Amino acid sequence: MEDGTGAIVTLPTFPALQKTVTSLTDNLTGAAAQAQASSSQASAFASASLKSATDSDTARAASVVAKDAAAASAVTAGTSASNATSKATDAATSATTATTKAAAADASAVAAAGSATTSRNNSDNAGFSAASALSSKGAAETAQGLALQYANAPVNVQVSPGNFSAFHWAEQARLTAIGALIYRGKWSAASGAMPDSPKVGDFYIVSAAGTVSTVKYGVGDMLVYDGDSWDRIDNQTVVTTVAGRTGNVVIGISDLAGLQGTLDAKAPLASPAFSGLVDMPSATGRCFFASGAGDGASYATHNSRVHLHWGLGLADYTDTVRGVYDARTGTWDTLGGYKVNGKAVWHAGNFDPGSYLPVGVRTSKDGTVLASGSPPNISGIVNNNATALCIANNNNQYAAAVMSFLRDGQYGAHFGIDTDNQWKVGGWSMGANAYRVIHEGVTNWNCAGQVAGNSLTTQSNGGAYINGNGSGLQHNGNAYFAGQMNRLWANSAGWVGMPRIFVQGSDPGGAAQDGDLWIW
Repeated sequence: MEDGTGAIVTLPTFPALQKTVTSLTDNLTGAAAQAQASSSQASAFASASLKSATDSDTARAASVVAKDAAAASAVTAGTSASNATSKATDAATSATTATTKAAAADASAVAAAGSATTSRNNSDNAGFSAASALSSKGAAETAQGLALQYANAPVNVQVSPGNFSAFHWAEQARLTAIGALIYRGKWSAASGAMPDSPKVGDFYIVSAAGTVSTVKYGVGDMLVYDGDSWDRIDNQTVVTTVAGRTGNVVIGISDLAGLQGTLDAKAPLASPAFSGLVDMPSATGRCFFASGAGDGASYATHNSRVHLHWGLGLADYTDTVRGVYDARTGTWDTLGGYKVNGKAVWHAGNFDPGSYLPVGVRTSKDGTVLASGSPPNISGIVNNNATALCIANNNNQYAAAVMSFLRDGQYGAHFGIDTDNQWKVGGWSMGANAYRVIHEGVTNWNCAGQVAGNSLTTQSNGGAYINGNGSGLQHNGNAYFAGQMNRLWANSAGWVGMPRIFVQGSDPGGAAQDGDLWIW
């Protein structure tokens, strides 16, 4: 529950309350009996007071006023006490009877509601007031005022040190009967002593920390009296001490012994630098990160290494292993294949080395065939997409497209399209030469040696010429000439208008010209 100061307090359990109420009821019953005895004594004092009042009208009048006021207060106290228990009602009735005799008797009745001791004190005060009334009017007036205070003084307001009004005790009796806690205010544990004269249900809020009888009390704790001893209710929401300090503690690294050294030995979250081995979780064996042999990227020299007991599995977000590295064989195995710079790596699943010739490596495999079933006739091929083999200059316009031919240990030469776009053969065993390949469509070509063959045909719209460079023309065998032979030219002094020979039985007639020979 929350008390008037806003602090959260804990009420005693029902068995504890029941025990307390029972104890108070017993005490109150005893107090009622003592109040009756005190009432009788008070009646005697009242009789004496009334006799003295007869001798002094003024004093008597004051006593009457005091009596009436005390009676009214006693009635109020009796009403409050009757609300507690039946025993409290009896005590209040006794107190009311005492009050009608004298104002001091009212105080005794009020004290009876709280304890027998208070009842006796109040009875003494009543007797003292009566005696004072016999001595002087002033004493009677004092008794009257004191009686009014004992009847009506507010709760927790002392009429005299340690003594409270009937209204106060009636309220305490009511609260005690129902098992209520009674807030007494603040208490400083630094005083070293518990509160004086505690009553059942009294509780305090600790305003200053301290230790009393080896019990430590902190600010905010609650102190409750159960009738026999004080109980401490821990209302603390903070630790008792931090690094040996209490209160509003602001703690730093230096306040905790050895903390800085421990932190220095830890790796930071950002850019940690490890000087030793860093272990990794492993089902069997030991796996860790370690430094390498030096600055390099080779099997012998490298900056750092990962030590694996056997292998490393690479899993996706579903914890499904998609790749495995076998540290004992140095091989990778992945479900999705391999890529280098975004390009797939050829492997046995997508590439058969036996179907390809290696680049830059000489092969002695016999019967190598480069086949393509796509090309049409040569004149219809517009690019190299359909051919089985392409010899190219790799987009360098200043390079030739050449392939080589070699007879091991005998002869080698190059053949291809030269930089002047002419088919040529040469180089290597043919020396620093490049000879054009003669084919249909080739013009203006020279033959440095002999041209031999079963026949030789030279044809041109301008005539045919055989130039022997001054060495003449030799023809062995029969010579056949079709058509008219116009002239024979020899060293610029040959015949001009070469005559013809007609071998026939009839006259050639107009077909013959001057100088022709007719044989029949």
